[in-house]
Amino acid sequence: MFSLVIVIVAIALVVVLALTSTYYGGEVWGRASESAAVTRLANEQQQLLGAAQMHLTDKGRQATSMAELQAAGYLKDQLSNSWTLSGKYVVSGRSVEDSLCLAYNQKHGVPLVPRCDDPAYLNKAVCCSSAS
Repeated sequence: MFSLVIVIVAIALVVVLALTSTYYGGEVWGRASESAAVTRLANEQQQLLGAAQMHLTDKGRQATSMAELQAAGYLKDQLSNSWTLSGKYVVSGRSVEDSLCLAYNQKHGVPLVPRCDDPAYLNKAVCCSSAS
């Protein structure tokens, strides 16, 4: 009988620990998920900027679209975000949430989510804005 009580108490403790870690770990999971999305956004931006720079170096002119970069072999796969090339900027697509743009911009020294023609983006190569 005593061992049955010990087993029940042990199971109850495991359940309490699991629920506690889920409750308090959920916030950590959310922050890690946002951090991963910001990192993915920065990675895609770097890939696109690199491909655009190689195109400029090889062809002597700016690429006008991602399709042109893919057709010329500078980008192998379609990026998960709908990026566009806009003059001197690489503009994030409309699928990016404002909170993600804000986290990305803060990581790169822009404290807000301005329009792409805002002076806050002066000398920045990427524009993360839902109002581009």
